[in-house]
Amino acid sequence: MTGARWAPVAAQQTAVRASSSFNTLPLLLLAALATATPAVAESTLQVAGELNLSLAHYRGHQEAGGLHTQTRLDSYGSRLTLRGTEALGGSLKASFTLASSLGPDDGRGRFCSRDCWVALSGDFGMLKLGRLLPIYDDVSVPWYFIETPGTHNPLALWANCGGGAGLESGCLDNYLPGSLRYDTPRVSGWSASASASRVEDVPEPGRAAKVYTLGGDYRDAGWYMGYAAQIQDDARGAGLRDTGFTVSLLYKGPLTLGLGYEHLRYKMAGGETLRRDYLGLLLARYTGPHATWFNLGRAGSGHGDAARGATVNAVSQLPRSGAWMWSVGQHYKISPTVKLYGFYTEIRNEPHGAYALDAASAKWLGRGRRLSTWALGYIVRF
Repeated sequence: MTGARWAPVAAQQTAVRASSSFNTLPLLLLAALATATPAVAESTLQVAGELNLSLAHYRGHQEAGGLHTQTRLDSYGSRLTLRGTEALGGSLKASFTLASSLGPDDGRGRFCSRDCWVALSGDFGMLKLGRLLPIYDDVSVPWYFIETPGTHNPLALWANCGGGAGLESGCLDNYLPGSLRYDTPRVSGWSASASASRVEDVPEPGRAAKVYTLGGDYRDAGWYMGYAAQIQDDARGAGLRDTGFTVSLLYKGPLTLGLGYEHLRYKMAGGETLRRDYLGLLLARYTGPHATWFNLGRAGSGHGDAARGATVNAVSQLPRSGAWMWSVGQHYKISPTVKLYGFYTEIRNEPHGAYALDAASAKWLGRGRRLSTWALGYIVRF
């Protein structure tokens, strides 16, 4: 977590039984800290967190000319994270991460709802097992480079995750339980990754989705390049396959520039395919601890041999069913752990476009011709 201030604590391996209720998290922390004693092996327990609150005003201009508005308190990215490592000899290390969402806006935090995994690492690379974001998400690094969570997130278009869509709706960027992931060591700036996931919490009883991802990236001297390909079998329904390929490029300099491309392909029930392309741009200018940024995304109309009107979440086989999305914002770092920010985001749907922001705004504003939001926020990391 960028800018987070970790607090190492020597600890023995401690087993704590906790239910999925977020109310168990304080007990987990107390148990871990109370039993902490000098360990024989070199081990650490690190605790960090982030509170992110913003006041946001949403506007939804409808096709028929109506206007829906909503003003609310948002909390994107607020979390509490426990991270532990233990040296096993040589280069071998065991580690774990347990990240839970916090809900300072509505009090609805969720235990282990974010990254929640165990890992073994060494000269061979790293193996992870648990609840993970897909490698596909890693390639979105240029868009998250602005380091400020919120509805400016291009996921409304990229990966077809708008309106709070999940795996069962065709979104390609969700936390995946039951995941096994391998990352190679980084050599001359390059690293590759592969993962497989079995997700059983899909709506249809007795059915499990299978997700397979390959990807890699290059990081060196201000340059980043990433690519990923993902297959989702039986996620939307038995026998259906969703695939995506995405690539991105970022240069961090006096003017930071990020570019991205994505191609989605959905197999429909009759065997036909629905396809969609996406292009994205990010510009950012840093002045000391402050930054001004702009991103622009273009989702094209659905195409392929699927029947007219075939739809997967916001992707439709209709002419002029695409959308534009753009955001502009600033953030000001008051200290290494405190940041103020503000941004404006707008989605402009074409006549048959149905792209939306997050789940809450989709519910209140619908999928209108023009959706926008202003937000002013405050982040504290600890």
